[in-house]
Amino acid sequence: MQKQALLDYNIEHISGTLEDFVKWLKSSFPTPLKPLNLAMESLPQLRELLKSPDAQKYASLFDHVTPVKKTNLIVGRRTDGSSIIRNFYKGYRPTWADIVDEIPARLDVFTSSRQQILSGFLKNSIVPLVGPAGSGKTTLLMQLCFDFASERDWEVYFIEQPIDYLSDTLEAIERTSTAHRILIGIDNIDFLSDQLKSIFISHRLQRTMILGAERENIWK
Repeated sequence: MQKQALLDYNIEHISGTLEDFVKWLKSSFPTPLKPLNLAMESLPQLRELLKSPDAQKYASLFDHVTPVKKTNLIVGRRTDGSSIIRNFYKGYRPTWADIVDEIPARLDVFTSSRQQILSGFLKNSIVPLVGPAGSGKTTLLMQLCFDFASERDWEVYFIEQPIDYLSDTLEAIERTSTAHRILIGIDNIDFLSDQLKSIFISHRLQRTMILGAERENIWK
């Protein structure tokens, strides 16, 4: 059961002693790795950040952009006993902690949506999740992003607030990503509609598909 749980995080358990592990480290990495090497492997954008002549501007491209990975999403569980009711049950939108802990139930449309994205992945395109207010669009969007983050050779990012230079941000993600498929979840896509139109017309996205949520009346 522990091995299967680790596989859910793309971690393969290999039995061995500490001595075996040290021998493997010395043979695989004769020159010891530095923390920065590990950080650049975990966050490919960091490599480009260090080379950028304007590091502050480059870093700002990723404001409000969340890399969706099981290993880096913070699961904020309550430990002080002050409240046992999550805000989600009070009508608030879910947090990533809620999604990781599977607090919101999966809607019936989850399976069909997932299949459509998986089989019909198309670069430089958008799949809209459209419905009336309170129908669960944002929850479905986050659940799908979290689910696809476990797929091999996929990278998933989530944008929950409008950003000024969406095109530059998406291009930076593609430049630094090694994945063949990139999925970008965007909530309230109406705020970015003009930028999205320009991006799609220019055909700049070579490996990226947008998954967006919007209210029914605005989408019309």
